[in-house]
Amino acid sequence: FDFWLARLVLKNFTFMGLPNLVLQECVVPELIQNDCNVENIVKQIMPLLGETSERTIMMQKLASIRQHLQVMGSGETAIERAAAIVRQALAEQDNQGKIQPNQ
Repeated sequence: FDFWLARLVLKNFTFMGLPNLVLQECVVPELIQNDCNVENIVKQIMPLLGETSERTIMMQKLASIRQHLQVMGSGETAIERAAAIVRQALAEQDNQGKIQPNQ
C-alpha cells in the first residue's frame, strides 16, 4: 500500500530519493520494490568500493547538493537561514526580558 500511495502521489517525479530529486539526475541508485534484492544491491555497491571513478563521481555530485540547497544569493542553506532567524528571535526575546532562565 505504501508503495502504491507513493507512486500515486509522486507519479510525475522521475526520482524518489532526495539526492536524486535535488540534483534531478540519478546520483544514488533507487532500488524500489522488486528491484531491491541482494543481487541488485551488490551490483550497485561493488563499483563504489575502493577508489573508483564511479565512487569519485558520486561523491562529487553528493557534495554539490549543498550548493543546490542554498538560499538564492545568500550563500546559506535553508536550514542555516532558519537557524539564524530562530537565534535572532530568541535574542530579541531575551533583550526584551521575555526569556527567563530556569531556576
